[in-house]
Amino acid sequence: MYRWQKLYDKAIREIAKEKVVRDIGGATPFQKNLAPYKPLFANCDYKTVDVDPKFKPDIVADIHKLPMEDESVDAIICNSVLEHVSNPFTAMSEIERVLRKGGKIFMSIPYIYPYHAGHGYRDYWRFSRDGVVLLFEGFSKVEIEPVRGYFGSLAHFLPPITHKIVDPVFSWVDNKLSRKNTASGFNIYAVK
Repeated sequence: MYRWQKLYDKAIREIAKEKVVRDIGGATPFQKNLAPYKPLFANCDYKTVDVDPKFKPDIVADIHKLPMEDESVDAIICNSVLEHVSNPFTAMSEIERVLRKGGKIFMSIPYIYPYHAGHGYRDYWRFSRDGVVLLFEGFSKVEIEPVRGYFGSLAHFLPPITHKIVDPVFSWVDNKLSRKNTASGFNIYAVK
């Protein structure tokens, strides 16, 4: 398991211990990488929040104006969402507003990654490590782990079949090298 995967695993396991969890931009519950963790969320109030009703989220809402009381949420998951919203700073303000003091958040954000809009949403933003630090300046504790590195980032721009072949090798090389500034994205685990 790579460092960025370890941070994801740690964050999701910690978040699953909380009472009120919102998966913002999650659309369908427990999709992709979150699916194996579903049993851990059995004793919490886990709900998805998405702007698009066709995904059948538990709460249909825009991240820029969340229909939740101040400090009413214990933990938030926000996977690959901020690049798709028109104002990520307003979105982060809303996340901070609804998250209780001491609340936890896991967020993933792309950096060196292909354009990936479609199906009614756009792709506006990329965030460097400095940008991530700025987004999370209101949090008391922030852990940032680069996802992949130079070679893994390049692999995303290759044709899909080639990417699948070279990604394990590129990821292994990246894991052996220092890669704080060149990454396909960042995994962030923070406490308000």
